[in-house]
Amino acid sequence: MDTYRVRFFKTVSSHGKTVNVCQRSIDIRSASSPGRAVEVAKERFACLENVPNWLLHADYVEVDGPLLLTTDSTRRTLEDASGEAQRLR
Repeated sequence: MDTYRVRFFKTVSSHGKTVNVCQRSIDIRSASSPGRAVEVAKERFACLENVPNWLLHADYVEVDGPLLLTTDSTRRTLEDASGEAQRLR
């Protein structure tokens, strides 16, 4: 099982500019897959933010991993059928 870092982002628009702000980063240890890590992180995020649904405080998530125990990490994006990076909801 691997460790994955799941980051929660909120898209904010102000003065004609749009930025993606990281709301929280959660490391999930011993996940069987990136998808499973995302599901566990969504539950933790909602609990930590004290909301019933994670989408109330974030718009999408990104997954990094599997993470090594050293400072090195491998960036992994989940891709859709067309090969473009996909934001997970």
